[in-house]
Amino acid sequence: MGSDNAVIHCFAGCDPRDVVAALGMSLGDLFAANVPHSRSSGSGYPTQTSDLRQPTPNDRGRYQRGDVTATYDYVWPDSEPCARVLKYREVEAEGGAAVKKTFRQQRWDAEGREYVWGLAGLEVPLYHADEVARAVREEQLIVICEGEKDADAAATVWGVVATSNPMGAGSWRSHHTDALKGAFVVVIADDDDAGRRHAAYVVQALEGVAAEVELMLPTRGSDVADHIEAGGTWEELRPLAVNADVNDGCSEIRQTFPALDWRELWAEPVAQEWILEPLLPARRLVSIYSEPKLGKSLLILEVAVHLSRGDTSLGFAVKRPYRVLYIDYENDPRADIRSRLQAMGYGGK
Repeated sequence: MGSDNAVIHCFAGCDPRDVVAALGMSLGDLFAANVPHSRSSGSGYPTQTSDLRQPTPNDRGRYQRGDVTATYDYVWPDSEPCARVLKYREVEAEGGAAVKKTFRQQRWDAEGREYVWGLAGLEVPLYHADEVARAVREEQLIVICEGEKDADAAATVWGVVATSNPMGAGSWRSHHTDALKGAFVVVIADDDDAGRRHAAYVVQALEGVAAEVELMLPTRGSDVADHIEAGGTWEELRPLAVNADVNDGCSEIRQTFPALDWRELWAEPVAQEWILEPLLPARRLVSIYSEPKLGKSLLILEVAVHLSRGDTSLGFAVKRPYRVLYIDYENDPRADIRSRLQAMGYGGK
């Protein structure tokens, strides 16, 4: 990366524009002068979609962006324009067959009274942020979907205040959580692993912030729009338990390293447990240091034997026999360890 340019390469073969789009940027942001990241001052409203400057074809030449199939406008909580997301149909360069959808973002330049490409680090609020702010004040239900299309479908058909965070799964930010303080929220997950993980993350982020938060799953199709298009109703949504139903690949880690609740930590005094009091506490790491050849290994071997037998060790009582794993990288088991055990009075029985 130089002083005024940058190079992006994805080893998985992603288009560079898709990489920067996932960061809320465009390729132009890598070369443009610095732009303030906060909301622009002044007023003004969007130009028409027909005024858009169309992006150039994919540099690799295999695909190119086709027509804009949808435009999703983002506003600030006071309804002033903020940004918008453009949904494109990506087509083959030869033949023009539709291949997939892709998205690009623009921010509103109030001084120039137009949208410009890239977000330049702008903290884009929730979709329909003005309606969300009103719903929080009036204690109305707010439905969180994974995408703008789903939010619009839910709002249109079910008559609820529906929203989503920009740029899809994995893009929930702390300012989105802050906007829902005290809100009554239902999160509807997309029915795939990524969608469930994202929805579970949103629910966990809102716990203790929102007044109430529930997690639901569509029963028809893979998302809210599919569910509604198939005739699914609000009542047919299925409750989803975050811990039981969401496979985020971390269940084994959570079991091995359980979360520590701060309140439970101080709820009641906890007495220290000992294996050999006052030398060896339970569930602690103990290290012994000394100059070389002063008997550290011999001492540890003696303690290990006493613990395995439940004997008194070094004058301190051992409550019961323990299973002991003794690892010695220095001494030979037969020539050294055996002779040391015999010197302590232990034989083969």
